[in-house]
Amino acid sequence: MCRLLGFAGSNEEEFRRLFSCLRGVAENDPLNSKEPSHKDGWGYVAVSSERLRLYKTAKPIFKDDEVPKVRGYSLVVVHARQTSFEALVSARHSHPYHYTTVKGDFFFAHNGSVDREALAKVLRVRDPEAYVDSELAGLLIAQKGLRRGYEILAKHMRSSLDSLVVHLSPKKVATLYYYGAFDVERVKSKGLPEDYYQLYYVKGRGFEAVLSSSLLFHPECKGMKAEKINNGVLKQLGRRVALSSE
Repeated sequence: MCRLLGFAGSNEEEFRRLFSCLRGVAENDPLNSKEPSHKDGWGYVAVSSERLRLYKTAKPIFKDDEVPKVRGYSLVVVHARQTSFEALVSARHSHPYHYTTVKGDFFFAHNGSVDREALAKVLRVRDPEAYVDSELAGLLIAQKGLRRGYEILAKHMRSSLDSLVVHLSPKKVATLYYYGAFDVERVKSKGLPEDYYQLYYVKGRGFEAVLSSSLLFHPECKGMKAEKINNGVLKQLGRRVALSSE
């Protein structure tokens, strides 16, 4: 169970506000009293016309001074991780996962669980034990493409498919996508609020964002106008960003 933030825009002040909310709920999640800390690493990818930066660490987000930078119009994906397996706490398994294919580069951040063994069969991976489920989910997206990839993933979802993807085309044009889906009954069986996996869309002056529900309970983000996103629908957030060739 993790927390997500996707941002598209140029309003650095609003980004820092949202990032502060993510950092706060990662330390003490108001919607998860049993396991309130998303302490098992974090990461981000940030794209502007000037540069692309991928950052991943095993440190908790709330114990790290690193802050993604918004340089002009930017696309940013941030992920704070919580895992049940402490042996898998490492920079490698912090999100976003990065894949390079003939279709370009994909950066994938996921909250939830999928059937690892089923995905391994689809991908013809011989040793599924060598991967975590989110890693295979991102690989499927990178190999099959976004729309076909999510069609397959939807058949193998366990708790949730909440995810953010930055696709960098071979021509160095970046696009940010979001997708939400979750199994309400499975959420309830874990003793979590029904809204726990719900993603929300917010829009303000100079930005759009998609975020995990917990952020809206943080004091800095309380009162923000937010809309529930439709589950099972792949959408683009903001506009595309072309990386400078210089």
